Amino acid sequence: MKTLTTINNRDFIITVVQGNTQDIKDLNYNEFQPGYICQSEGLRSNVCESLLKAITSVYQKAFSNKTKHARSLVIEFDIPHISEAFLSDVYFHPFAFKIKNLGVIVFSIGVSNNSDWNYAEFQEICVFRDANPNLVWKKIGILTKFNGNTLFGLEHNEIKLVIDREKIPYCTADGWQNEEIMNKIFNYHLKKHILMSINWKIIFIKWKNQKSNIIELTQKLKEIYPVGYIIKDCEFCAWKALLRHTGCTRITPFKKESELEFWTWSKDPDKDKDTLTQLYNCDALDSNIREIDGKRRILSIIANKFSYETIKHNLSVSNYSITEARYYARINSPGGVQMEKPKFTSQRLSLEKKEQIENFFQNKANVIMSSYKTDSASGLPFVYYLKNTKKILWERFHEEYPDGLKRTAFYGYLQGNQYIYKEDLGGLCSICKY
Repeated sequence: MKTLTTINNRDFIITVVQGNTQDIKDLNYNEFQPGYICQSEGLRSNVCESLLKAITSVYQKAFSNKTKHARSLVIEFDIPHISEAFLSDVYFHPFAFKIKNLGVIVFSIGVSNNSDWNYAEFQEICVFRDANPNLVWKKIGILTKFNGNTLFGLEHNEIKLVIDREKIPYCTADGWQNEEIMNKIFNYHLKKHILMSINWKIIFIKWKNQKSNIIELTQKLKEIYPVGYIIKDCEFCAWKALLRHTGCTRITPFKKESELEFWTWSKDPDKDKDTLTQLYNCDALDSNIREIDGKRRILSIIANKFSYETIKHNLSVSNYSITEARYYARINSPGGVQMEKPKFTSQRLSLEKKEQIENFFQNKANVIMSSYKTDSASGLPFVYYLKNTKKILWERFHEEYPDGLKRTAFYGYLQGNQYIYKEDLGGLCSICKY
């Protein structure tokens, strides 16, 4: 780098070079420290360690005096836009910082293609590893009055903000009571994916208070969403990310195509997964008449193997549930798929007797058929007006069909609004009478 400055109408050229002395064999030579050369007309200084020494040596010779000049004024580093121009295309420059009485100067950082070293120069002299920066610094064994967090800059406010911003929030089930961390996890994973205000915390509260570590996620979500709400795939994935970062583990024992999602907050999720896998292999996770929350079929697997008191103490179920589970095991086998009950259909009247009574009430001597209240499909009338009382009609029917319906069945057939008896049928049109 070269700069030109004019002092007392005379030009001085200052050159910054690598190395702080003229002779590279000099014991004080340092290739990382800059050197300065000043030129003015026929005068030229040697490579000096300081700018002040270089400019002063030439100035004093040029004007034959002992005046000294401030180096910042000569090279004009004190002018902001000049300093910015000097550093505009410089990606790294030496810097110094001070921690209490410790001064640290960084002259250079090497470059390499090694991503494990964050592309810094690969020159491994010694490696110290431990759980945290403080323990690492203790292993180094120097400047023990300082701690690693301070020396590595982890206590600096800006560094803390950057770490908090880049760090993905996480907690275990023990941290569910910490609202601050739970809100951070919710804001990071789920908040931007939901379109409504839901009480998402209630899932964790109920889950923590129940006796089992396992839940089925889709059913739990139905409890907090409005009836009929359809959860989109991206929203459901956000829920699963939320669970993973709150110390939960997916333990669904079957393929991804299933709509069921079993999760546990246990610190030993493999144990819960093995339990579900065994239940799945014996078809105990299939839906039954009590839907997915039914316990009867699952309980039937062990209902006959333990006493009432043992099951009640360990599973907190009632005597009625145990009795039902044992009955289920006897009918369908322990954990077996429930057998479908046969369906029976029966008719109150035989075909012969049904035909007899239908013929009787289609006889115009006994009824008047409505011409305007008919079935559009069959063309049969909906309403029949009886010409006589039920008693007279029964006597006539019994005389015509002595082996037909009994009186109670005959009266039962006339129940409802289809057969109507009115003493005065004169209001009906003449067409309806024939």
